[in-house]
Amino acid sequence: MSKNLALIVAVLMGVLAVGMVYTYTKRVQTQAKVGLDLKRVIVAKTDLLKGAVLDETAVAAREYASKYVEDRSISENEAATAFGAVIKNNIQKGAPILWSDLVMPEVLDAGLAGDLQHGMNAMTIPVTVLNGLSGMLKAGMKINILCTLDADLLADTESGYMTSGNQPADMKAMKADMASSGAAGASKQKATVRLLQNVLILATGSSRGRGGQTAAQAAGGEQDYNTITLELTPMQAQILTFCMAQGQIGVVLRKAGDTAVDAAPSVVTFDTVHDYLVRPADFK
Repeated sequence: MSKNLALIVAVLMGVLAVGMVYTYTKRVQTQAKVGLDLKRVIVAKTDLLKGAVLDETAVAAREYASKYVEDRSISENEAATAFGAVIKNNIQKGAPILWSDLVMPEVLDAGLAGDLQHGMNAMTIPVTVLNGLSGMLKAGMKINILCTLDADLLADTESGYMTSGNQPADMKAMKADMASSGAAGASKQKATVRLLQNVLILATGSSRGRGGQTAAQAAGGEQDYNTITLELTPMQAQILTFCMAQGQIGVVLRKAGDTAVDAAPSVVTFDTVHDYLVRPADFK
């Protein structure tokens, strides 16, 4: 009887031990799988090149552990939304396709409006061979805009003098003498003001960015255009429109990568030119 009891106890202890081992093993497996639940995302079936249009033949679905899947990854359920988008980065075969790799059709359909930064407007202005750098401007370049108009429009209403950032300190004292020189009844003095700085060119003529280049422009030659389209704030657009109605504008090309903007206004009049000829060392 005692032998049977001992056997029964041994069997029960064995079953309990097996149960404990099983429970421990499941707990370890569960902990190991935290973050490893699988998620199906689309990947490139072949090497995908920049500029190609994404379609169902170019992708395949693959499972990844969720903790290794980027938020920008496109799930299998979202794939249909991505079809028709233009690929903007080369994607290697087997690599997950990210939303950031694509330009969606609605952005492309927006045309020029889709190129604008938030809060910015596009404005087209006429240019000639002389004030348009002989057709050598391209979309993406930065320019300064000059405007030449009647000096009276820039006079300080309290002092009667021109505001200027680059004139010698004693310029104001000379203005009365300079203004009185010359024949009576002569035409009004003109002033050239640096109106806008670091302005982005969105398009030259109808050519917008690299995708809109003409054959001559793509080959590095001159482009035939008589307008340029600029990215401006609403206030800059109003100011430029006003100044174009009052006088003539000029375009100055900036060096690539130069983003410096002078805070002080810069105005040049006949007085400024006179003093530059007399004392060039006082000017930059």
